[in-house]
Amino acid sequence: MLLSVKEFWPERLDESRPAPIVEFLESDPVTGNDRFILLEGSQEIELVTDSKLFEFLLCRLGAEGNPILLFDDLKFFNRVFPSRNSEWYQQPAAVLSNIALVNPVAIEATAGNPCVTLKLYKSPKFKLEVGQKFRLLKRYIDFNTPKIVRNFLEIDVNSRLQKPLVLRLLEEPNAVGQTRMANEEEFAKEETRIYQLYRSLSQLDIEAATPLIFTRSQRHAMRSILRRQATIIWGPPGTGKTHTLALSILYLLEIMYLHTQGTVIVWMTAVTNAAINQFLRKFEMLMDKMRAIPHLQKDWLDEVSIVHLTSGKQSVVPPPGRLRVVTGTVWQLWKREERIHEKADILVIDEGGQMNIGTAALVIRWLNDNGRLIGTSHYLSN
Repeated sequence: MLLSVKEFWPERLDESRPAPIVEFLESDPVTGNDRFILLEGSQEIELVTDSKLFEFLLCRLGAEGNPILLFDDLKFFNRVFPSRNSEWYQQPAAVLSNIALVNPVAIEATAGNPCVTLKLYKSPKFKLEVGQKFRLLKRYIDFNTPKIVRNFLEIDVNSRLQKPLVLRLLEEPNAVGQTRMANEEEFAKEETRIYQLYRSLSQLDIEAATPLIFTRSQRHAMRSILRRQATIIWGPPGTGKTHTLALSILYLLEIMYLHTQGTVIVWMTAVTNAAINQFLRKFEMLMDKMRAIPHLQKDWLDEVSIVHLTSGKQSVVPPPGRLRVVTGTVWQLWKREERIHEKADILVIDEGGQMNIGTAALVIRWLNDNGRLIGTSHYLSN
């Protein structure tokens, strides 16, 4: 956290560094927002959709003593505003008079310089006068580190009874990678049957079956998923890792539907929403291909339900069907688990090489002890 805060200081200390500079124009009595002329840095302002975050600091230019030096980022790094406590108003008078929290809510083109509308959170001591100039500086926001620390503390307490997978991954990653699954032989036979079925259908010129056939390297990854508790699918961008993930999950869902009892839960996450959406599109496309094949036994497909999380506040009512695929960011999955305490049988982490272990641990923790962990990476590590 200290290193992250440190990155903000060069811009704050040196007023000659590029940063948006605005000049106060007028207040809107209807909305309570304030309009400023944007003098510099129009390309650096992003409009804020979450009105409670207040991602920017509005710092008065030329204020005596450089009050930004007195602003304590770590006191407010995980706060939303308006705050229920009075800590904001307990800051030094120089901060309260010269610094406000702001959200850019609109930018409009004019005949001269653009105008930006800002929503301010400020002390009564912070006064605006027409013509005054201010710098817009990013403030440090981090809601994640406290959750990661809490997660590791809870893992540590629980590990006194049994060492969880996430700790075994940290201490003995190779041993976890070599852990064999109890049902590997049974599952491998079923995978061979499914693979040969689609291959035969493709040879009969049934086009829908062709995308359902693994290549040699993809099938090697599928067999690793069946045999081992943890599998990493490695390959440079554009080599079909997402296709391999989606098809492997479909094979695995059919196999587990036939050879296990109860609900099978798959969690899929990634660093970016783009990767999550790409997996979803591929997964749904492959399901459509399966449904398009005539006379194919596909009752199990009717048991597949997809829950795509777009926030942490969505309904947690379990969808119908024995086979459940839940996709979302780590934080969305984490919030969902906190509400319904639902462990995963399969955890897929796309772009795993780009995710730090603290973030990944938030979801790995909730993988069943005998569950499967599947990841992808652009880079091959030892």
